[in-house]
Amino acid sequence: MNNMIQLEYYPREPQLDKRLAAIATRVRPNAPLFDIGSDHAKLPAYLLRHGHRGEITISDVREKPLLTAKARLGEGNAAFVLSNGFENLRFVSGADIIIAGMGGETIADIILGCPFLQSFTDNERFLLQPMTQQHIMLSRLAECGFMVTDTEEVAVRDKHYTIYLMMKGATE
Repeated sequence: MNNMIQLEYYPREPQLDKRLAAIATRVRPNAPLFDIGSDHAKLPAYLLRHGHRGEITISDVREKPLLTAKARLGEGNAAFVLSNGFENLRFVSGADIIIAGMGGETIADIILGCPFLQSFTDNERFLLQPMTQQHIMLSRLAECGFMVTDTEEVAVRDKHYTIYLMMKGATE
């Protein structure tokens, strides 16, 4: 897969707010990347522009955001999948999985509803940024063997966000 972003698709540098920028700093440059519920794919576009070399899969439950993502990144730079969570995705060992900008309960539902949930190990890293109900997300994921390995607090204007790095079966 050619991971060089084609400038005719998105000529300007994608501008990330502090929340997305904090997530971007945690993505491993060679890891396969899933951006679940990507919306407009600003984060994957930014990562491509800054040398991300792993395979990228962008998914969303709606077709319009995927079309926007394709226009932003170009067809050959990522796989674009219409999917409700992990439903239409394939397991890739060692992936960084981003789920951001949703409620904590929804994030937990997406992860716990994953058809290959039992395949996850401490090789896969979940970069999660819930907008609400963090306690529900953390509690439900902990019950299934996920552990928080790192957090970062980020303020954007008058809102405060927490980014969680979680792994299944990881030890702190």
